[in-house]
Amino acid sequence: MSKKVSCIKTIFDGVNAYLENQGHPPATIKDYRTALYKLDTFCESHGGCPYSIEAGETFLAYKEAEFAAGKVKYKTWCITRRTIAMSNEFFLTGVITIGNHCVVSPSIVPLSGQHEQCLDSYKAYLETKNLRPSTIHHRIADSRSFLRYAEGKGIHDPALLTNQVVSAFVPTMGITRKASLGEAAGNVRHFLQYLAALGLVAEMVPEALSVHYSRPRKLHYGFTREEADSILSAVDRSTPMGKRDFAVLTLARETGLRDVDIRKLRLHDIRWEEHEIRIVQSKTQEPLTLPLMKNVGDAIADYILYARPEIKSDYVFLTARRPYSPLGCLGDIVQKYARISGVADTTKAGLGPHSFRRGLGVELVEAGTPLSVTAEILGHSQQDSTKKYIALDIENLRHCAMPMGAFVPKGGLAHE
Repeated sequence: MSKKVSCIKTIFDGVNAYLENQGHPPATIKDYRTALYKLDTFCESHGGCPYSIEAGETFLAYKEAEFAAGKVKYKTWCITRRTIAMSNEFFLTGVITIGNHCVVSPSIVPLSGQHEQCLDSYKAYLETKNLRPSTIHHRIADSRSFLRYAEGKGIHDPALLTNQVVSAFVPTMGITRKASLGEAAGNVRHFLQYLAALGLVAEMVPEALSVHYSRPRKLHYGFTREEADSILSAVDRSTPMGKRDFAVLTLARETGLRDVDIRKLRLHDIRWEEHEIRIVQSKTQEPLTLPLMKNVGDAIADYILYARPEIKSDYVFLTARRPYSPLGCLGDIVQKYARISGVADTTKAGLGPHSFRRGLGVELVEAGTPLSVTAEILGHSQQDSTKKYIALDIENLRHCAMPMGAFVPKGGLAHE
């Protein structure tokens, strides 16, 4: 048996090392580190108490109250729960094996005996279907939420469930499941179908959730041509780092290449004589050939000839300081010049290299470029991936709007 770990710093270091070893993206690790810092601050504010299961649960209860009051987002609440689960495991055993296992909230409101029996029976049924544990967990969790809602309405017998009660559950479910409302509704419908097959609810009750629920889609804006010009104009091209950054930003702006493909660009990918750039895309593993425009070629050549470190590496873009290595995430570069130029204060776009790609996609659509050609330029394997840029072509979308005169109110037009 491993010895318990009580030092909060040791807990912090153990969870942090585990996250890094799992290969999580930097943004995800940052979210968990924030939760760990808050846990550390919480323990410190309580007299610098050593970590314990009780301390973790007290912190979790405090955060749960904030979530219930709407002060904490659902995503933050989920990350906090998982952070405590990992901290507890490391505290007890000195290792973390939680991986992608589902973390159940410690504060599950108990259901009536009859409803608990229904859930137990349903879970046993699901386990015979060779489903993944995570699938079973989500179906049970959503079904439990529904039954808790029904009991809040005074319904403790499944036979009393009606279409109206089931339909009224959807808006409450959408509070925490906005992005996955369709999945949640499907899970509850499957549970009700199981109960209907047992004769515990009317056959038509599950049909109340047979409606298709569209996932809300957020518009991701790209840099406008003016914003892109301002960002590039902010680069000091008299320094080696400036020459590199200008080449990177020009390449992103004019070609729409993804962050990873710019970072992995090799010297032999640039066909100077053919005026082409040829790569195999990291995301799709599909080959992509793009024209090497003069301004792109000039920027890259200026960097390679006068600023790039002379080392044996075939990566085009390298760090500016020793030890020289392939360039990392380009987000910091974009943010730097977006702030210098003032674009960061006014743009609707995210401050990352992908905003150049989105901006190019919108430009192509606005110019009347066929969707198939736009998809080919951006390296999309499916045209559906390119359709999202149409939603940002506001001016052309105006022509699709129907005039309000086509709608006549009930009872006809009012006469003065």
